[in-house]
Amino acid sequence: MKLTFSWVASPPGTYRACCESDAPNAQDVSVLAHTLEDDGGLGVDRAIAWIEEGKRLAQAALAGAPDTQVWAREYFAIEFTGEQGIAFGMDDPVRAEKAPTRQLLPLLQHWQDFLKAGPGGPDACVDIDLT
Repeated sequence: MKLTFSWVASPPGTYRACCESDAPNAQDVSVLAHTLEDDGGLGVDRAIAWIEEGKRLAQAALAGAPDTQVWAREYFAIEFTGEQGIAFGMDDPVRAEKAPTRQLLPLLQHWQDFLKAGPGGPDACVDIDLT
């Protein structure tokens, strides 16, 4: 799966971070891409801190945390259970995307770096192996 990060102009004179997947589901949706985009309505600065929490939870899962680590925002979440991560919509947990936690951890870092660079920074592309 390839995820493309870009900034999209949003009125009035602002930008929002956008993540698109080259492998959406049958409904033309990538739950994983939407999970990254979900800033809970709190903006980029808070999203950057929220991603730090996601990385911490992913690392805890990889280190053998006994409980499922849930990284959630307003509409989307990722459950980290050891080696496996599952991205899902809070209103539709059946429609989900699975990916290895070891792949999700660097993805979170790339998204965080992209957000930190801001709208003046370059677009980015990240390949993630879902197997």
